[in-house]
Amino acid sequence: MAGIRKRYFAVLLCLSGVLTTPFCSWGFSRNVSETSILSSKTTITVLGENKLIVRREDSIVVADESGKELGSDAIRQTDFIKFRKLDARIYDLSGRLLRKLQKKDIRESSLSLTSVFNEHKTKFYSSFTVPGLPYRLTRVREYEIKSAFFWPDWNPQTTVDVEHARLELILKHQVEFEYRNIGDLAQPEISAGPDGSKRYVWAIDDVPAFEDEYRSAPEAAFQMGVKFMPRKFKLAGFEGTSKDWRAFGSWYYALIKDRLSLTAENAATIPLLHAVSRNERIRQIYRFLQAQTRYVQIYLNEGGWRPHDVNRIKKMKYGDCKDLSIFMIAMLAQAGIEAHPALVLTRDRGWVDPGFPANNFNHCIAVVPFENDTLWLECTSDVTAFDDPPASIEGVNVLLIKPDGGQLLRTPVSTAEKNRSKLVARAQLFRDRHLRVEGTLMFTGNSAISMRASLSAVDQKEQKEWLVRRFSRKAGDARCTLLTIDNLNDPDSLLTIRFDVDLQYFARKAGNRLIIEPRLFHRWTFDGEDPSCRTMPLLNLTRFVEEDSIVFVLPESFRVRGSTKSDTVRSEFGEYRFDMLPQKGGLLWRSSFTSRARTVPLVDYPDYYDFMSSVGKQASPKVVLQKG
Repeated sequence: MAGIRKRYFAVLLCLSGVLTTPFCSWGFSRNVSETSILSSKTTITVLGENKLIVRREDSIVVADESGKELGSDAIRQTDFIKFRKLDARIYDLSGRLLRKLQKKDIRESSLSLTSVFNEHKTKFYSSFTVPGLPYRLTRVREYEIKSAFFWPDWNPQTTVDVEHARLELILKHQVEFEYRNIGDLAQPEISAGPDGSKRYVWAIDDVPAFEDEYRSAPEAAFQMGVKFMPRKFKLAGFEGTSKDWRAFGSWYYALIKDRLSLTAENAATIPLLHAVSRNERIRQIYRFLQAQTRYVQIYLNEGGWRPHDVNRIKKMKYGDCKDLSIFMIAMLAQAGIEAHPALVLTRDRGWVDPGFPANNFNHCIAVVPFENDTLWLECTSDVTAFDDPPASIEGVNVLLIKPDGGQLLRTPVSTAEKNRSKLVARAQLFRDRHLRVEGTLMFTGNSAISMRASLSAVDQKEQKEWLVRRFSRKAGDARCTLLTIDNLNDPDSLLTIRFDVDLQYFARKAGNRLIIEPRLFHRWTFDGEDPSCRTMPLLNLTRFVEEDSIVFVLPESFRVRGSTKSDTVRSEFGEYRFDMLPQKGGLLWRSSFTSRARTVPLVDYPDYYDFMSSVGKQASPKVVLQKG
């Protein structure tokens, strides 16, 4: 489960499997100039309510350099996942064995990119290749799952085409489970074995390689396959059911309820609990949490699902998202304020299906319910205000955990106007094309959260380098001569940056004319595919407003060629407007872009594409300055 403070991103290894026996006849029916998976078979054998064996076998034609990346695999071991086997072999196209994976090729690592404390070990191999192309690679991977809570989904799509994919689910022990087919997948063939077992088989041919698209909604990446969830499961000795969200929440409350209360001795040491207003009490406790604790991802016991006792968290002054959320809840209780934990799948990772109760969460927050409002507290962040949650938990389905069970709620999405980035500047242009800019940047909402997270992680030298990169573009040499940041570490106040920047070759010279692009700080980017090529909905993680107001002071005897210009592009997705107002000795440039579109369904994408393309034509204007 993850937070946003000093966020680290996990590298998720593609845990695919392998065939170990060569075919008697290779009989290729396709062009071997392209890497592809000829066959991929996954078998899930259920031996008990909390014992599953997962095996995957792949047969691959490696026909190009990029295909050699498939010569790697890994199995991550936890308290609930036990390594059984990794194997790989390489054959030439006639079936002759060229290389076999040796025990020494399989390495083990306990390092984690996301967790300082973990009991996990990863068995892996990499760079399993031979000289020359093409060749045949077979892989097998097998592991045991000790809790049905971690029952894996099946997603046969990968980075290369798959000619044939197959999933076999074998129930040697009868369990109740739910499944949901995703994409163009037929219902499984179901048969009974002589030993009383039950077999479900899904098969699909010609699975295309997955190709990501510009800002695609993460849930759209699972385009075909099967999602699973057992009706009953057990974790850390606690039995649960996923028959509905209320029942799932009841199980989770039972898992954590003995860890939620501060002792009288520890409660007495919590300061700042006597502010007059309710919101001020919450704000002060939230700031105390930010000042006194630090976020550390911890994967110890219970697969990272069970928090530590709040008294231990207070003593250690660190924890993961669950730990810090329940510590916040415990402190609020001392101030007479009711709060509850909520399980979250952050918006950048996908979408929780209300109709399919399952283990689909990666994060935890604290929720303070009020009659006419609710506070959603991101407890892992140093850079958010108590009443201003980050974009990652906006507009998501969260599971509120209470003693009487779980309740699925939807968090609100902030307006574009709340997430504002504004530049106000004076820019002196010189005859030698040099531009000197003195200005102020102001940030609110998600714009401020993002900026604080970036700038608080680096020193002033790197802060200046960031500012120079934002301004320089094609201006050649650039330097920042002044930079002051107000309220960088105070999320309750306006984030303000004051600066002086020199751009050595800002203007382009053409005869006796200078040509400038007045849009300085806010860059225009839209790389969306043509609607004819788009296959997935689009997700902008946040709505926002970007504003510029710049007075350009021109070199003596230069004037703006042309007259006042202004234009507006408006649609349901947002608005772009600009004004270019020639003045005596100068030019006033004002622009504003408002993005109101968060999720753009595929059916609306053509209109969105047209809007963004129209804005793009207006957002990068060139102004001609004429001498004389």
